[in-house]
Amino acid sequence: MDSKHLIKVLKLLRQIYPSQIWKETNLHNLVAGTVFSPALKFLISECGADIKRMRVDLYVKGQIAIEVHGEQHYEAVRFSNEIRDPEEELIKRQKFDEVKFRALAEAGIPLVTICYSELNGQLTVDILRDRIRIMQEQANRIPKQKRLSVKIPAFRTRTESFDARQKRLEKARKLRKEAYRKGKAKRKLL
Repeated sequence: MDSKHLIKVLKLLRQIYPSQIWKETNLHNLVAGTVFSPALKFLISECGADIKRMRVDLYVKGQIAIEVHGEQHYEAVRFSNEIRDPEEELIKRQKFDEVKFRALAEAGIPLVTICYSELNGQLTVDILRDRIRIMQEQANRIPKQKRLSVKIPAFRTRTESFDARQKRLEKARKLRKEAYRKGKAKRKLL
């Protein structure tokens, strides 16, 4: 998360939202409770994406998600000897980016993607502010997928014990099941 590109974007964001806390967030926490479309489910299984392990570079609660893409998102680049085929890695990364974009869109969270080449002086506070505003307006126009109206417990912290996490997850499952049953009953009445 501490790439030089991300630090530049953080400096710009602090000018736009001085009191907000921007941080890297797990994608699964952002889209929890969203019922994905069949097309997105197929894309996830096709590319082998694990939403539980995917992360969003920057997120401010209730506002917007921001991804800062380096050159590896646009070009076949070999960063280490672990990458055997840079072209294959590029295709895989672009599919993962598509999964992330669609999952956030279906959850109703606007995503702004910033290319590394924009950070050479082209991206200013005003331009970034306009892009954020445009993405928020577009997200408000797109109907959200059916989300269960259940308040999901707070994100897990590193200090939370395993037993406490299991209890919290079990409580969330029960709430979701109950909300699903109520929704199903309402649909039958209609």
